Amino acid sequence: YEAQQREIARIKAFADKFRYKATKAAQVQSRLKELERMERIELPPDTKPIRIRFPEGPRTGRNVLELVGVSAGYGGEPVFRGVDFILEKGDRVALVGPNGAGKSTLMKILAGRLPLSAGERREGHNVIVSYFSQDQDDLLSSTGTVWDEVYSVAPNHIVPELRTLLGCFLFSGDSIEKPVSVLSGGERSRLVLCKLLLSPANCLLLDEPTNHLDIRSKDILMDALRDYGGTLVFVSHDRYFLDGLATRVLEIGDGTAVAYLGNYGDYLRKKTQEEPGRNAPVPAAGPEPLPAARAAAPSEPRKNRANPIRVRKLRQEIESLEGKIQLDETRIAVLGQMLASEELYRDHQLFRATMEEHNQLQGVLEHSMAEWERLHADLEALEGSGT
Repeated sequence: YEAQQREIARIKAFADKFRYKATKAAQVQSRLKELERMERIELPPDTKPIRIRFPEGPRTGRNVLELVGVSAGYGGEPVFRGVDFILEKGDRVALVGPNGAGKSTLMKILAGRLPLSAGERREGHNVIVSYFSQDQDDLLSSTGTVWDEVYSVAPNHIVPELRTLLGCFLFSGDSIEKPVSVLSGGERSRLVLCKLLLSPANCLLLDEPTNHLDIRSKDILMDALRDYGGTLVFVSHDRYFLDGLATRVLEIGDGTAVAYLGNYGDYLRKKTQEEPGRNAPVPAAGPEPLPAARAAAPSEPRKNRANPIRVRKLRQEIESLEGKIQLDETRIAVLGQMLASEELYRDHQLFRATMEEHNQLQGVLEHSMAEWERLHADLEALEGSGT
């Protein structure tokens, strides 16, 4: 339901933005027809909004964590070289980059879990770090139950809400009395996350916190982290989670870390602008060589007409991209319907694969839409200037 509502909002925002542009009328109408055809998912009547608040640690200074000329890696092979980074109070930083780029390694460096080969890691005043990753089984007891684990760390004022909180992490009914020793890998991961978030901290480092959560649980977690007054660094492949939380993006790759202000959508737009050659004009066919005498003569005034070769090439690029966008939107709609089915959540592997494809396509679509807008702007500028 939540995923479909976000998709509806995205389409409406697109239509509102370009409603009065004649060159985009066809695209606007196509999006509005897509909305009309969409089979709406109804929110169950007994579903009530749930808001949770995680305990926070003491107030920190402005600089929470700082890396100065840091190099680190494994087995003598550096993953990072000379990285400088300052994490400031109230930041919500998303680490992004391809698989294997070093996002989890940087999280371990920030958490103080990986020895440095060079440089320095500095903690600010009063900083209490809470670090979550997928391999923290040592944080769970081998003898207690799910309830025992969270009750042992919960502050007194949260104890009355523990059952609700456990429900947000997909533990409900009899499952809260399950022995930790019989939990699946996904259940153990959710329990570790819940337990860590119940421990007062003013700096959260969360590596893939949404991996084993359903859509509703992700939304509840995202709202709670938005309300969290501390500082946050996280890794996630969930497109909405990235957009909804990040105030800065740190791009990881080639042993470096490059910071961008804004959420994930802002980052993608910035990357589109930065890519070499993307804003360069399409080369036109060169003129025939002029005889020496004519070449020296004053040039004639150019005709006020757009170069047909450049216009045609831009139109072809736009048409090709529109076809790709339509295919991606259709597939996203299909995946959205699959994610709305309760049956899907009974097959964890299928759910995770479906969610990953959905999130990946959302990112691709965002990038394609930014490129589509850029191409249209280039075309309008070209036709308007007559060059």
